Amino acid sequence: MEKTLYILESKINSVNKLSQVEVVLFDKNNGIFSFKSSLMSKYNAEKYQDEILQLLDNCNWFDVKYGVKVNNVEPIYDDEKKNIVALCLDKGMLLKNQINVYSR
Repeated sequence: MEKTLYILESKINSVNKLSQVEVVLFDKNNGIFSFKSSLMSKYNAEKYQDEILQLLDNCNWFDVKYGVKVNNVEPIYDDEKKNIVALCLDKGMLLKNQINVYSR
């Protein structure tokens, strides 16, 4: 598996009455991967998604997907190396239910 992935987009999926943020990633060989958050309220999912944009220094997801700047992340996999459990960025880390911002 690739050590560096790039963010393509983010979307909020509805699961019953809850929401889940899915970050779609790709690698240099055009492989597609996804990182999914824990289930949360729609409000918290939108907040989580906005915090990701802040870590990427972007104001909207259109710029992330079609902008000139490529947003690379380092994935952290589970013990079996099958599922992505966290994403490391320059300014912080995305976990399943929270975002940790490194001290400034």
